[in-house]
Amino acid sequence: MAQAVSICAGIVGQERACRMLDALHSAGHYPSLLFIGPPGVGKRSVALRLAQTANCGSAKGGPPCGECPSCRTIARLTSPDLKLLFPLKKPKRRREDDESEGEREDVVTALLDRVSEFALDERQPVPPPAHVIHIELVRWLRREMARPPLTLRQRFFIIVDAHRMTTEAANALLKILEEPQRQTTFVLTTSRPNQLLDTIRSRCRPVKFNPVPTQAVASWLTSECGADTDAAELAAEVSDGSVARALSFLDNPDDFLVPGALKFFGHTQAGEEEVLAAMNDLSRVPLPTVVGSLLFLYRQALRAHHGLSSDYARREPAIGRKAKACSDDYLRRAVKYLSGRIQDSRLYVDRRLFLYTLLSSLRRAA
Repeated sequence: MAQAVSICAGIVGQERACRMLDALHSAGHYPSLLFIGPPGVGKRSVALRLAQTANCGSAKGGPPCGECPSCRTIARLTSPDLKLLFPLKKPKRRREDDESEGEREDVVTALLDRVSEFALDERQPVPPPAHVIHIELVRWLRREMARPPLTLRQRFFIIVDAHRMTTEAANALLKILEEPQRQTTFVLTTSRPNQLLDTIRSRCRPVKFNPVPTQAVASWLTSECGADTDAAELAAEVSDGSVARALSFLDNPDDFLVPGALKFFGHTQAGEEEVLAAMNDLSRVPLPTVVGSLLFLYRQALRAHHGLSSDYARREPAIGRKAKACSDDYLRRAVKYLSGRIQDSRLYVDRRLFLYTLLSSLRRAA
């Protein structure tokens, strides 16, 4: 494995991305950046580590010290020269005097009330699908840019899940990126770069973050988190390359592999009766958890079908039975179908209709 670079000390599996950032830091060059990669692979953490590295008062060519005033305030998101934006529910109006100014104040207040949840040592929350990045927040950043940095040499504005900007917010941000300011760096993170304006992407240097290899996740969980080896290996398999997902699995495994999904999966020939029984078993399970559980199980079966074993498959006989009973074509189509339903499951839908359609589609394909 490549030696960890300074910015990425403590970040697992992103050596290539961090070597690129290390080179920019060595050159003293901090352009607008677009961090692209799946959720939970370290994009926000690396953005904050980059801000620390650029401003650390103690580091001498190595990783940020984490102890100087700049490092501490950046990690806690309390530095006046570091702003982090993320999707929000638009708060209800509290003012009636100046509509534009009052609305901006309300949205910024809502952001500041929750920004500590995104601090460096915190596990990043997953905002609901309806939450977006409002134009009022981008306008607020523009006002912040009007003054020089107060405590940091290099000011950083980080936008998490940038693809969830409203059209108005994206256009407002584009105007800011077209007028770059010295001592100011924008870092946008996204798992869906195609949903960003082409003109925004063209004004940022892309940095690719990859899914973390399963073995790297398992090793990190055992060495850094003290996880039991068996639990770490299972969490790594469920993680789909996301360290955050692996940690969530260790905390709440039932949120990922629900018994009702495994029971339905275990039927090699599911009929209408099995579909209705599964709907009853899964009636109180969040839909994203249902889809995620089935997707993991079908991926395991596809791997087993091709002779690729795993710790979970060795312990769960249903995987081997499914792998033998189903064709490669069916397993691939099931995985593709479930992957396409993940986003749908997070939207407001008719729950029973969604479950019936989901389970019936898997039954018919068998």
